[in-house]
Amino acid sequence: MAFPVNVALKPAKPASLPRRLNVASLECRSLLGEGGFAVAMLCADDYGASHVVKLPREVYFAMLNGIERPTILTNTDIVNREVEVLRRIDHPNIVKFEGFDKYQLALIFEYCEGGSLRGILEGGPVPVKEAVGIALQVSDVVNHLHGRDIVHGDLKPENVLFTRDSIPKVSDFNTARFASTLSRTGPGYTPGYAAPEQLMGNPTKASDTWAIGMIMHEMLTGKLPEVDFERGMVKITRTGNEPIDNVIEEALRVKQGERISIRELRSKIEEIYNRWESLTGKTARSLKKTEVGETKKENEARTTNQELNRQLIEAARYGNAEKVWELMEMEVSPNIKDDYGLSPLHHAAMHGEFDTVEILLEYSADVNARDNYGETPLHYAAMNGDLDTVKLLIKYGADPNTKNNDGKTPLDYAEKNGHYDVVKELKQKVKKETETGSPKNLRQKAGGNT
Repeated sequence: MAFPVNVALKPAKPASLPRRLNVASLECRSLLGEGGFAVAMLCADDYGASHVVKLPREVYFAMLNGIERPTILTNTDIVNREVEVLRRIDHPNIVKFEGFDKYQLALIFEYCEGGSLRGILEGGPVPVKEAVGIALQVSDVVNHLHGRDIVHGDLKPENVLFTRDSIPKVSDFNTARFASTLSRTGPGYTPGYAAPEQLMGNPTKASDTWAIGMIMHEMLTGKLPEVDFERGMVKITRTGNEPIDNVIEEALRVKQGERISIRELRSKIEEIYNRWESLTGKTARSLKKTEVGETKKENEARTTNQELNRQLIEAARYGNAEKVWELMEMEVSPNIKDDYGLSPLHHAAMHGEFDTVEILLEYSADVNARDNYGETPLHYAAMNGDLDTVKLLIKYGADPNTKNNDGKTPLDYAEKNGHYDVVKELKQKVKKETETGSPKNLRQKAGGNT
């Protein structure tokens, strides 16, 4: 069922963590968001691939204070229940669950780079066909959940994420419950999207249908409908598309017994989408402008640049020197950065890819570029004890006295890790600069950095 929609994505902007955290063999550097129960962090594995780690707030704050795990944990039941739900579901429009660390209660997920539906809605209503396409895929997920006796319980724009390829995915299952246990485990919901019975403490599968109706209305009109629970009335803003308006009305019946079932809802949305698909046709769709006013050609050009940047980061990380050279010849900037502020040169130095480092430097990569933690490529080469790369970086003007945000120099890292040949090299460089004055930062080699 999963397919891309033509919307203007608004990727989240991760905030730097006060300190790096190591969770489940991942290095976490950025904070994606905080909720009442958990925080979401952007983390990287040993190969530099991005993942999202969801951590209970009590564990997160303990780790920030240098405590690996609190002595007393109060949220183990909530986490274990979410893990149980996640292990029973499998759908291409659900954010992929990648693992669970029992010790730190850390849940690991794929990283959806495109941000959330909430971010998209900040730019105004979603075009009709794209809104219907999103609603179809969300309803297909809910149909999948209900078939396994699971109620999501907190569907809202914040919990609909997008991949880099604009495929919507449902997230956040910490409020999800097995329908048979709802009366015992208590409700979880967000005001504005919660059904009447949910507000009364009696959520059912029909509550998810209501939430989809609310999301559809907001996508198409830019606002939620007016709801009068006392009078049992919902006043929608009509879109002018009768089949769509009818579906929204059927999903937003105040009495849950009168509400359309998820299977019927999904079927009707699919029928509307297929009808729209047949009417618009491929030619019309290719000429249609996106929400930000770009033509498809302009949008593809932007996407191509993003893809080339991604390829360069990946090639540098894995030491594909031939690919890096090819991209440099295509005039891709050697100074782009990823979410952590890491440039291609950072990645190559970090992984000891000497040939790749040399190519990047020859194409004017910034030898003293800093990542989000103030570290330069020389910091990483010294940390790993890579003497040849250290010498090469210094040759191109790397400053051995540069301090990161914690006040650490490359020499500090080399000494801490026992890389005595690198320590010797760095001390000689520091001594030479002390005797001759500050570095002159002259170009050391044709094509080198200044």
